[in-house]
Amino acid sequence: MRVPAICHEWRGGWKPIDAEDTPKDWTGIILFDPSRMPSVFEGYFSPEDGGSNCWKDASGDECSPILWRKFPSEPVLTPAKEG
Repeated sequence: MRVPAICHEWRGGWKPIDAEDTPKDWTGIILFDPSRMPSVFEGYFSPEDGGSNCWKDASGDECSPILWRKFPSEPVLTPAKEG
């Protein structure tokens, strides 16, 4: 499935799955696959499989995402001030 041109303008850090900086080394990322429910899920690229579709969800099932994004950074917690 091709990514419509409008998707390249999405906000929130979403990028096309074929972007140059897409992690392809088992790094966990957030994926978007409109053919699945839910369509947004955790997944990774499995370089060892060597097939044309090496994207997998967190359970290891193959998927065909069209967009990806990094996980947001963890929140920084500061101690509450007494007073």
